[in-house]
Amino acid sequence: MKCPGCGNEYSSEDKFCGVCGMKVPQTKQDNTNSESHVTREEKLSAKKKKISPRLMIGLAAGILAFLVGTCLLTRLLSTDKFSLVGVGSGDGGASLDAPENELEQEIQDEIPSAAPDISQDDSISSVDVDGDKLQGVSVTFNETTFILTVGGSVEAETIPSNLEAYPYWGLPEHDQFSVISYPVENDIHEPVIHFFPVDIYRAASEEADQMITDLEQLLRERPADLGVDLPFLPAWNAGSLGTAKAAYLDFQSGSGLRYITQYGQNSWPFYNQGMFYTYQGLTADGRFYISAILPLTHKALDQYDNYQPPDNFYDIVDQLIRDQITVLNVELGNSFTPAIDELDAMMQSILVESQSGG
Repeated sequence: MKCPGCGNEYSSEDKFCGVCGMKVPQTKQDNTNSESHVTREEKLSAKKKKISPRLMIGLAAGILAFLVGTCLLTRLLSTDKFSLVGVGSGDGGASLDAPENELEQEIQDEIPSAAPDISQDDSISSVDVDGDKLQGVSVTFNETTFILTVGGSVEAETIPSNLEAYPYWGLPEHDQFSVISYPVENDIHEPVIHFFPVDIYRAASEEADQMITDLEQLLRERPADLGVDLPFLPAWNAGSLGTAKAAYLDFQSGSGLRYITQYGQNSWPFYNQGMFYTYQGLTADGRFYISAILPLTHKALDQYDNYQPPDNFYDIVDQLIRDQITVLNVELGNSFTPAIDELDAMMQSILVESQSGG
């Protein structure tokens, strides 16, 4: 199977493309011989409910196994080879000396690793957009703070670089925010915001260097007509099928563009699973390139979600897409799900600390 974003081959077990990072469609299988589709929350819940084989054996063994285990544990704790370090301290987690045997390893595996340094504060409340105050949750991770106006929470992580393995399609090490409980489900695009280090990305990828240069020029000159071929990162092995609702949008630490688009390797009408909102921005100090990819739906596209192309499809598809874009451009921002105003507000709230910490 091929990734709809970059064309890279992936297996039925993969959930994300190993090249461009896009969420890939999963092959539907019969429930009699495969695991049915479940949500992220259901998977997490299922993991918590699993009982390990060791625990089942221990329960079956009863009191005898308990006494033997207690005796072994007491002997271990009485030696100098096993110690707990930092439990309950300010280092955010627990660490152990290297395990000497299987029992030590089993005990160590039960101690959770330290959580990422991310905070969310419901009390930090609003962003002013065109005179309206939009409420949200304040999210902070490393140098970045923003207000989450859609979804329930955020998972933040630092993604390692894969540029060495994929010089053209790969990504540099960067911070990524994934929105949890996003208002719309999407089998193609995961709702994420990337913060790419500009210097590293430029040096590693000619495509990224060109996109960054193009965005810098647009933001410097600010032409009234943005055109249709707008900057977009990360690089995908696909092209934009069109853009709508394009506009300049400043945020607390810089400026950028927001627009609606759909990518593909062949012409196809806009539809709700393929369309997404994107923000492409640069911090004022030139350190970070911000790329948001947030799925979007509109009732005007409902008829195209199960589109059956007619025999003359390739004769009409270009005009069909132009007509769709005309409709999307005149629709109000709050007629989309989620509302474009809410997504704009989230982008405008982004604050990235400068190197001086100001």
